[in-house]
Amino acid sequence: MNLGVGRRRFDEKFAYFTGMKGPIILLLLTLPAMTECKADVKFLDFKKIDPSGQFKTHQQFLLENLAYYDHWAPDWIYDIPKDSLIRELKRCLYIYEPLRTDELERCLLLGEIAHYLYNLDERAYYDTAETFYKEAIGANAKDCRGYWFLGYAYVTSDEIDKGVAAFRQALQLADDQTGVDFWQEYAFAMVLAGKPFHCRYGLDEYKRRGGSSKLWKMMDSTFRAKCLGADPDITYRGMALWGAQRKGARIQFLSYPLGIRMDIDSNWHLQVGGFAKRMSAWGIQPPALTTGTGRQIGYSIAVVFKVAENGERLEDFMSSRMQKTPGIRDNSFPFAKEFPGGISYTFNSDSLYADRGGARMRFIGIERVVPVRPGLVLEDDEAPAKLGGEAGKVNFFTLSVVRTRFPERIFYLFLLDSCEDIREDSWKGFQQFMTQQVVLE
Repeated sequence: MNLGVGRRRFDEKFAYFTGMKGPIILLLLTLPAMTECKADVKFLDFKKIDPSGQFKTHQQFLLENLAYYDHWAPDWIYDIPKDSLIRELKRCLYIYEPLRTDELERCLLLGEIAHYLYNLDERAYYDTAETFYKEAIGANAKDCRGYWFLGYAYVTSDEIDKGVAAFRQALQLADDQTGVDFWQEYAFAMVLAGKPFHCRYGLDEYKRRGGSSKLWKMMDSTFRAKCLGADPDITYRGMALWGAQRKGARIQFLSYPLGIRMDIDSNWHLQVGGFAKRMSAWGIQPPALTTGTGRQIGYSIAVVFKVAENGERLEDFMSSRMQKTPGIRDNSFPFAKEFPGGISYTFNSDSLYADRGGARMRFIGIERVVPVRPGLVLEDDEAPAKLGGEAGKVNFFTLSVVRTRFPERIFYLFLLDSCEDIREDSWKGFQQFMTQQVVLE
């Protein structure tokens, strides 16, 4: 039994979230203001569940009283007794469960009813709701609603990781026939998961498909207030353009303005530069490698970021970086599969690093234009952020400020600085870094 699921609430800027249906929300609005946002039960086909219409009064009860139980509230402020709603919802479960009509629609309805009971502090029904949603998916895994309803139940019950995974499945199945509220609830889930630009995507899709609600307006205005533009002609210090989060043995560094995400092993040494004159640079030093003779030799990876000037070419930028080590352009780009259109140069010198067999350097250049939806690719595989609330209690949640992508092309220069004695092993480490630890949008 999952009885320890936490509850969260939002700051004043998120007051209208009470229109949603989960226990993660704190009631801050009066009842009339909530009626514009009902729950997912309105996207069910009751004619398939109850073809004869013998339970019409129960259907009306479920739809007409949504404003009381399609969300969780810490204090009961309504005239109608909570116990009477709980009693009637349990009766609905008792009536609809044994029906042998459309399995998908029936299981979705039963999942919703159980989740409403959970919202009314009948915590044992969390598992019941989860079971029915999964049975609905089993009945028809190609219907978006199974993953949608399950995902929203998860995220509004503080099961963010599970909720994002379910929404990822739902997103693959969503189409023009999907209820418009899917996009609003998807946006809300992405807020909780710390994926602001997936939230922006959901908000835009909701509006594009004709959706309109106070909840949308509140999320949209808050998102705009929390997103700051990035100006390439301004100086930024140190990590001002970056966010960092530990992911097991690695630290994930993400920069929305620079359009890049890098996973750096925690035992690697870093030198992080600020941003000035449209450029920034990192120095990365992995652990030293051991040669066949037992000698320890180190190598390094440098990363240079450049917001391109109007008309500036990637080749010219790379040439300006290779003045002291003029490389020869490679016939083929070694990372064409991961980064199509890149160019690379090789620099070899037996006199430089002569005590280590000579210098062996590779210069990798990649150019990226501004994507249609900046930020999405960087967030796709990112695990949900841990909000750090205390389970079983009301917690506050506030959106963090984020900076948007620089509105111009960006050049990326990756330099492997190594030597002949560790050439093969250092190249393998560099290949792993480029193919498994770097994401560009």
